[in-house]
Amino acid sequence: MPLSFPRSTTRERLGSRVTSWLARPVSLWGCVIGWIVATAVYVTICTVVGISTEGDARVSVFIGWALAHGHFACGYPPGSISRNLAAPIYPLISGAASAIFRIGHGVTFPSNASLGPHCATAYAAMDQWAQRSHAWTATLRAGYVGWLALAAGSVALLRSSGRGRTRWEPTALILLALTPTVSMCLVEYFHPQDLLALGLSLGALACVVRGRWALAGALIGLALVTQQYSLLVLAPLVVLAPRSRRSEFLASLIAAVVLVALPVIAFSDGRAIKSIVLGTGGQLYSFSLFDETGLRAPLLFVLARFLPLAAALVVAWWAQERLGDRALEAGTLLSLVTVCLCLRLVFEVNVLGYYFMAVAATLLIGDVLRGRLRVSLVLWLAAVTVVTLNVFDTNASFHAVVVWQVVLVAGALALALGPLVKRTRRVSATGPVTSTRSD
Repeated sequence: MPLSFPRSTTRERLGSRVTSWLARPVSLWGCVIGWIVATAVYVTICTVVGISTEGDARVSVFIGWALAHGHFACGYPPGSISRNLAAPIYPLISGAASAIFRIGHGVTFPSNASLGPHCATAYAAMDQWAQRSHAWTATLRAGYVGWLALAAGSVALLRSSGRGRTRWEPTALILLALTPTVSMCLVEYFHPQDLLALGLSLGALACVVRGRWALAGALIGLALVTQQYSLLVLAPLVVLAPRSRRSEFLASLIAAVVLVALPVIAFSDGRAIKSIVLGTGGQLYSFSLFDETGLRAPLLFVLARFLPLAAALVVAWWAQERLGDRALEAGTLLSLVTVCLCLRLVFEVNVLGYYFMAVAATLLIGDVLRGRLRVSLVLWLAAVTVVTLNVFDTNASFHAVVVWQVVLVAGALALALGPLVKRTRRVSATGPVTSTRSD
């Protein structure tokens, strides 16, 4: 009589038990406690490491201070700094926080004379004021709004797929808080706007899954005037939107952008247009594969922004042709968006650790949506952390940066494409794709 062996290994049985435990429902209070724990973990990490006062902190906090004290034109002064300034949504939030909590109000804010004619010396005067009033530390804490937005968008997407209100929900938030590239947005170069834009984008995806295209358009519109990589989330949605809902989606998107952008442009005498269109991504800081093509700015920068969008549209068209309306299912849609976000890293002219935040977060949430965490994803996240600290954020050689850029981006694409390709194969096996896009 032949010997028989159990088909499931110990590892498989353990994994099944863990996923079964995570799939159990959680009460409202259980969810709230999970949110608080995840936020406490994130704040603790940022506090221990220290929120960056260097890097790009100055491209957003000065705008907030100017807005908080009624000097709107000085938020975007002419020719006062060498890099692009942040798009308006986060500075508006930062300015509101400064005004509400009276940050730095113990010291008189610079007068019009100190700010200079046409705000020529505004940033230097505000910097001196911030040093005397100790406004820096309190102002930087407003950056935690980026984490809150990311957490809210993640919960919204999880709940739209039926994975929310289970133990997966607080687990996902805690894992996000522990993901190093997420905290790098505050502790490396201070880019809360990146977190805020991703949170708004995830909220838009949740609305798409629920069929609320008008609200999805409004959220994506707000994301676009927060950080411009949101265009890579918009691109597949424009392709996948049902024809009967596309005009509704685009109208609400345009309305959101106009309602925010026009007043800021008007108060800044038009100087905010560059920040709204380009954000903080107009400078070259480090080696990258695309940077070594021999092209020079501004053509290099234009292609670095145009090529990912073109490729994202092609990938979205391919997914729509293969999957039809099934491409709008939560897990499949998020995989597609993750692939589009990876394309930014393929053509990027800068390679910095926090650039991997959006891809890392969407990969992690995607695994939660599918109900299992891949070992390969954990290894990739660990590799990104190690390489960031030892290569990207150091004076490493060009070859080291490019090699690791290729390795990490290829790994991210494989992790994102894997579930998407499997989904297309399953759909193909069940028969021809039907579509109700014109309904």
